[in-house]
Amino acid sequence: MLLSMLMLFSLTLILIKGNDWGWRSFPIIIFAATALLSLGLFIVIEKHSHAPMIPLVLFKDRQFVGASLAMILSGVFLVAVMVIMPTFFTTVLGKSELMAALMITPASLMIFLLSPIGGRMIETTGPRLMMLLGFLLMSAGYIVLSFVDPAYYSQLVISFILIGGGYGIIAGPIVVLGASKFTGELLTASQSVLGLFRQIGTLLAVAIFVSALTANLKTAKAALLKDADNHITASALPSASQSSFKESIRKSIKNGRAAKAHHSRTISSDRIKESAKTKYQRNLLHISNSSALPSSTKQKIYAAVYAKVKQDSLRQEQLIKRMAKDIKREGNYQLKKAFMKPYHQAVPFIILAGFSSLLFYRKKDYHHKSV
Repeated sequence: MLLSMLMLFSLTLILIKGNDWGWRSFPIIIFAATALLSLGLFIVIEKHSHAPMIPLVLFKDRQFVGASLAMILSGVFLVAVMVIMPTFFTTVLGKSELMAALMITPASLMIFLLSPIGGRMIETTGPRLMMLLGFLLMSAGYIVLSFVDPAYYSQLVISFILIGGGYGIIAGPIVVLGASKFTGELLTASQSVLGLFRQIGTLLAVAIFVSALTANLKTAKAALLKDADNHITASALPSASQSSFKESIRKSIKNGRAAKAHHSRTISSDRIKESAKTKYQRNLLHISNSSALPSSTKQKIYAAVYAKVKQDSLRQEQLIKRMAKDIKREGNYQLKKAFMKPYHQAVPFIILAGFSSLLFYRKKDYHHKSV
């Protein structure tokens, strides 16, 4: 038990901290060695134990190995969608937590509908074809998810239906298939081990995809901050307004609200009056014997200065709003790209996962083994 916990802890830490620490860093190498050593010792101890936690004899059955792999891999790719997409809906699209949960339900609904159907169809199609069909549907779902615009929910629904349907076809018969050759204590052990592998799949999904997403968001925020800084610097805003606007954008991006960058910035009337008064006094200094000017003349000068300051302030507000709109649009793009990148990168791996179906029996072999 201790060795298995140590192995899973080391593996999870590697997956979560790999990007931050560096994949070739000393801590990562140490934890990788710890995970491998723990796995090796665990296998040796289990092999010689009279009451093993995981009977290694289970892995002599090819279909049990296939069921274990399929359980882990399908779980990884399902949980990756069920965990990350609600965060996308709330963070990028601005949906509530309840709405985000409802938006992901098509995948759950397909699992609910197809799991029992997959279990019944196993006799007709055979295990290998059924598992292959499930992984093909999940692969198609990931391909769709990689290329659609996630801002349009109608496009995302297609991928959710495919991924949920594929997982339902796999999950329905997989426990029965994995335990079909065993009886007695081995039957109970096989079901427990498959349940354990389901949890491992969930753990790996969270570690891998959340780690990748965190790294992508960090990169996206850095790129957005640099672009926004360059955009503001190249603008016609005064230096003071540039500094204030940059600080506002920097805080928004740092707090994860890049898509809601400040675009309603207005210059108060008091600030306009204060600026007009300062410029008015400066203008008087350039007028010889300004103290002798009639009050009506001074009022006209102040009115002209105030009108000019107000016009400049309105022009600044419009410019700030346009830039903030551009930054918001770019922020949305960068965030969508950060969220979708892990799914795009996962496509080759989910296609490869489909080859685990080859470990299952064909229809004629399955019927022969069942006799």
